[in-house]
Amino acid sequence: MMRVGWRGVSRSAAVLCVLMLGVLGVGIGGALWLQREVPQHREELVRWLETSLGVAATLDHMALHWSWRGPEVALGQVTVRAVDEQTPVAFREVRVGFSFWRLLDGRRAVPSRVEIRQAEIAIERRLDGRWLIQGIPVGSGETDAGPAWKTAVPVLERLGEITLRDSTVSLTMAGREQPFQRFTGVDVHLRSAGTHHRIDVASRSAAMLGRNFMLSLDARGDLAEPQNWVIDAAAELVEATPKDYFEPWVGRWIDLRGSHWNLRFEGHWDPVGESRLTLSSDLRNIRLPPTATAAASRLDRLSGHFRWQGRAEEWTLHLDDLEVALDGRSWPRVDGNLAVLAPTDTRAGSYEAALSTARLQDVRRVWQAVPPAWRQELAEGADGKPFDHPVEGEVHDVRFAATGSAAQGWKDVRLSARFNGLGWAPLGAIPGFSGLDGEIDADRSGGWVRLGGDAVGFSDPELFEKSWPKGGLQTELQWERDGDVWKLWSPVIRIRHPDLNADGTLALAIPAGRRPAIDLQVDFRDGNAAALDRYLPRHHLPEPTARWLRSAILDGRIRDGRLRLQGDLQRFPFRDGGGTFEVVAHVEDGALRFDPHWPVMEAVDADLTFTGTGFRVDARSARSHGMVLEQTTVEMADYGEQVLTAVGRGQGDHQAALDYLSHSPPGQAVRVLLDGARGSGPVRLDLALRLPLHAMDDASVDGAVHWDGARFTQPAWRVGLDDIRGSLRFHEDRLEAKDVDARLDGEPIRVQVSPIEDPRKPRGFRPTRVQMRGRVPAAVLRRELDFLDPRTMQGATGFEADLSVLGGGRLQWSIRSPLTGMKLDWPTPLGKSADEERALVIEGNGDADRHLIQVNQGEGRLHGLLRLQQDGDGWSFDRGGVGVDQRVERLPDQPGLWIRGALERVDLGDVGRWASVWAPREPGAPNRKTGWTLPAWFGGGQLNLGVVEWKSLRQNDVQLALVRDGAAPSLQVRAPALDGVLRRAGDAVWQAELRWLDLDALIPPRSPDVESGAIAPPVAVSTFDPRQVPALRLRVDRLRYRGSDLGRLGLQIEPVADGVALSRGVLESTLLQARGSGEWRLQGSRAQTSVRLEMETADLPTLARRLGYPDAIEARKATLTADLDWTGAPWDMTLRQTTGNFKLGAEDGSIIFREARPTTGIVMSLAGLYDLPRRLTRDFSGVFRPSLPFDTIRGDLSLRGGVIETRPLELKGSAADVRMSGTSDLVRRRFDQELVVTPSLSAGLAIAATVAGGPIAGAAVLMGRELLRQPISRLVQIRYRFAGDFDAATLEREQGPFNLPEVRRP
Repeated sequence: MMRVGWRGVSRSAAVLCVLMLGVLGVGIGGALWLQREVPQHREELVRWLETSLGVAATLDHMALHWSWRGPEVALGQVTVRAVDEQTPVAFREVRVGFSFWRLLDGRRAVPSRVEIRQAEIAIERRLDGRWLIQGIPVGSGETDAGPAWKTAVPVLERLGEITLRDSTVSLTMAGREQPFQRFTGVDVHLRSAGTHHRIDVASRSAAMLGRNFMLSLDARGDLAEPQNWVIDAAAELVEATPKDYFEPWVGRWIDLRGSHWNLRFEGHWDPVGESRLTLSSDLRNIRLPPTATAAASRLDRLSGHFRWQGRAEEWTLHLDDLEVALDGRSWPRVDGNLAVLAPTDTRAGSYEAALSTARLQDVRRVWQAVPPAWRQELAEGADGKPFDHPVEGEVHDVRFAATGSAAQGWKDVRLSARFNGLGWAPLGAIPGFSGLDGEIDADRSGGWVRLGGDAVGFSDPELFEKSWPKGGLQTELQWERDGDVWKLWSPVIRIRHPDLNADGTLALAIPAGRRPAIDLQVDFRDGNAAALDRYLPRHHLPEPTARWLRSAILDGRIRDGRLRLQGDLQRFPFRDGGGTFEVVAHVEDGALRFDPHWPVMEAVDADLTFTGTGFRVDARSARSHGMVLEQTTVEMADYGEQVLTAVGRGQGDHQAALDYLSHSPPGQAVRVLLDGARGSGPVRLDLALRLPLHAMDDASVDGAVHWDGARFTQPAWRVGLDDIRGSLRFHEDRLEAKDVDARLDGEPIRVQVSPIEDPRKPRGFRPTRVQMRGRVPAAVLRRELDFLDPRTMQGATGFEADLSVLGGGRLQWSIRSPLTGMKLDWPTPLGKSADEERALVIEGNGDADRHLIQVNQGEGRLHGLLRLQQDGDGWSFDRGGVGVDQRVERLPDQPGLWIRGALERVDLGDVGRWASVWAPREPGAPNRKTGWTLPAWFGGGQLNLGVVEWKSLRQNDVQLALVRDGAAPSLQVRAPALDGVLRRAGDAVWQAELRWLDLDALIPPRSPDVESGAIAPPVAVSTFDPRQVPALRLRVDRLRYRGSDLGRLGLQIEPVADGVALSRGVLESTLLQARGSGEWRLQGSRAQTSVRLEMETADLPTLARRLGYPDAIEARKATLTADLDWTGAPWDMTLRQTTGNFKLGAEDGSIIFREARPTTGIVMSLAGLYDLPRRLTRDFSGVFRPSLPFDTIRGDLSLRGGVIETRPLELKGSAADVRMSGTSDLVRRRFDQELVVTPSLSAGLAIAATVAGGPIAGAAVLMGRELLRQPISRLVQIRYRFAGDFDAATLEREQGPFNLPEVRRP
């Protein structure tokens, strides 16, 4: 039986398998058939999807796939839109799945699931706040869910499951054209089954979502009413980058680069029950950009745990383990809580808050980083001001509790806290504080606050213009309510401040609806009077008075003082009683400026008294610019009148008085006279001022300076007055002085000072006129002309001076003097005797920077127009012109002094006198002149001179032009005798370059007697010191003498220890070559000159003719060497005073008889030699010709006392030898010479024969000599004597022809 059973089962199983295989085969075949057939029914499927899902759809292609859950239709390029929306949603691929069980159950073919792969979802937030998904508005409708959600509910209910896999979500904010956030690799799984709904969101590859991102939301409730869901949620974000999330919203205000964020959230939300939320957040490395009131900062960390629990009307928020680090500074651990019971119609609300600690400036700094729109929204109702206002400090153990509401009123309010470094900026009527430490405990009925700190600051711009410096403060304020009166008191107020140390008490009663009454008692010491302006309250003093107090008290130490303020503050400052206000202080070493235009009073020892009606300063002693002020009072009796009076007396030195006046309004008007002035001697000062502060133009001044033997000097003007006696009175508009006596360099003068009335200016300070009359000594002139020898100015003369000080510091002045009584020992034309009258008028005008001066001396003989200017060290000459016998009409264009004019006669000896009167010297060598270096102020000059003389030299129509060549002068001279320029060639070296020098025009012709010195009077030897002669290089291109060009001349003068040396003297031409040297030295007290000359010529006759001598000697070569010495300067040379030696030489020439003899100079001593050919021809006409040939001439001559001694001169020739000796007295003009002629032998025989036998015998002997052509010894000598006056001397033979020649023995 059992076998049959198993067989039945086996058969049944086999049949079942066969059936199943058949069904499976049919199913597979059907599935394959469906897979081929489904794509052919795309349009039917679209219609089916629209009907099943309630949407409008399109698709591009489709395919059928199989899975274990059932078939899936893959749709490509699908667009879906709700039937009532216009914008479609496009998907790249959508898979629609069907469940086997629903199909087997016979239900209508409705999809059970939809999976969207690699979708591009665009989410947009518009500027108006609307959200759109793929252009479809979300959340805008009559219900919270919105019509879009209502449309999606049937779809979710039909599908039950929607999956979004590996998709990208783009987020665009505020209408941006391009998505600015892209979430890639996003998976979203949404399931809904009845009232249970769940959504899971995850991201695996989106870096912007951190290393891990998870969101899970589980909700229960009607799918169409999400506002009623009960929700459990969880989210986690690990190592996310906030920049990717929040850059679009806060990127303009916060720098999120490099920041990190970790977040964990868990929560349960029940719309009708109790909810709970837990949030843990850790945000790091956020940079806060600078703001108008704060520099850039870095939020290093902001982390903590937040727990919220309760319902909407009653909830509690707990803050645990809050960690804050800003700019490297970490807060202490922060804990806190907030409990809120919202008020209703039947109950009052209650609020309780506690916070362990907070750093207010960090809170404010983070708050400033919040976008402005968010701040405005979060601070709604407070306009954001309490949160934006600057605040600092730390608060600890804050406790706050209140019952009530803003609408119903508050009850049982209580606040307690501790604080350190608390401070805030002024806000409206609330003053600002800083650096406050303390604690507070207060409720609605009263309280107390203890305040202290070592660096407490206070500022109240509404009440005080300036902030107060920080200082120490210790006080306790208590207050309580007594009926309608609030009472506030402080038993101790202790201030230790840089400006003041004070101790006091305060009591204040504030009745409802009325001003408070006060009792403030303060004693102070060790104060800073200069800080008074910080503590002057606004609006309680008239502005002019307050302004005066701020600027008047400049310095001082308040030794001690007191403040009393009692009474009804509504009646402050108690002008009509009802209270007391008084401040009394004793000030030492103070500084007071009672008027900005008057000097400051220093070292003030005074009592200051301020009351409700006025103030008074009683100065026992003070100083101002060296003046000692006594019994000085500054007072304002009534603030309402605002009239300040100052009365005082002083004494001191005149210098102190000058400084005081120069810094006062009267002195300012004549400051151009006082700047740089010096004074000495006793002076007294009286001063009284009345200053209406509201109308300072009506101020009045009455003061006086009393002199009793004082001294006044003005270095800039080179004026000095001694023994000044009298008084100068000054007022607000004028200066006055009558009959002030003084002395000017010992001479008496009288000074008058008076105002100059100007009807065009009825107000303001009057111009001042100063008049002086008296005598001025030459010492004043010597100071002005300090470049001249002071010994040349002697005596004294009368003068009148008139000086007007005009507006703007301009001056007009004049000085007039006849100069009688003053001797000026200067060369012509400026010199004068003491008795001579020569009117001098000097007029000037200008200001503190420039002055224009006109000088008129000698009724136009000398006229000048000059300009002076200030250069920082005083007055200096800028430019000007001086006219000699001509008027200067305008200033020259170039800086410096320029001279123009003409003089009839100039003696260069006077120029030499000028050199001794005015000659700058070289440093280190007081006796060596640098060559008349021009002063820096000299520009140049041009003079036409009618006659120029120097000793015996005279030139007419001389033109001089003296110009500056750099720092040195250049003198251009044009005259009949010369034309050239004299200039500096280097350091202390002068160079004279003459185009020509005509000695005939320069040296007048002289008679032989004058030239020789025979009739000349004794010559005064020049006392000129040769050490004063500078180095000179002379060059003459054409040297002319007696109408002939002698050639080019060059000469150098070099300074030596005791004089100068003449070197490189060269005269070169086709006729003459000459070399010369010499010295001009000081020997003892007298100068000595020595000269050596060497001359040579190859054309002696032409040279002789050009020099004005007879051309009686012809020679192939002639030389002359001279060594001469004389006492005095080079121009002191005379034949009488000169000593020296000459050497003469000539070769290959002859002496030819000429009728003319030399009549001048050294050549005159050869007159006998010139006569010898004529004498020999006459005595031996058959033997000698009219000329005497020679081979050589050699001679030595000496000059002593005007006598030339020939010793001897020898001529050697083929016809005869001549030996000449003797003297030529150039002073007595007499010759005494002997000439010895030794003929040759043949000539001697002829002479003898001529004498013995007559001419025929002589001729025979001569013929024999010529025939024999043999040398013949010299056998005879002929002696001649040349004696007598220069004009009558003759050459006479002394011996016969047969004397034997002298035999020279060795």
